[in-house]
Amino acid sequence: MLNGQGSHDAFQLRQPMRRRSANKGRRYPADPPRIEETIGVMREAGDGPFGCRMRGLIAVLWRAGLRNSEALALAESDLEPGRGSILVRNGKGGKQREVHGRLGLGAPSTVD
Repeated sequence: MLNGQGSHDAFQLRQPMRRRSANKGRRYPADPPRIEETIGVMREAGDGPFGCRMRGLIAVLWRAGLRNSEALALAESDLEPGRGSILVRNGKGGKQREVHGRLGLGAPSTVD
């Protein structure tokens, strides 16, 4: 219906009230998979070229602590086997960083 000023009282759109998320602002401890779980997934990847690539990706994610998008964006030129480091060009917040440590980077293996 129209009231005297020409607006639709019954059909006014209301903004839904946004509730604050119950866990907003809380920090939770990291909950990485156990070593046995990670090795089990790597064993299930298979022995073919795709399985080898999957195991390599899992190893990089696991050992370097990369995010999925960071690992998938890696290029061969980002790996430095001599130094044992990986260059992450576009990390969280668009930042660049270098990951060092026990990455297990060695001579590249060939897949037939």
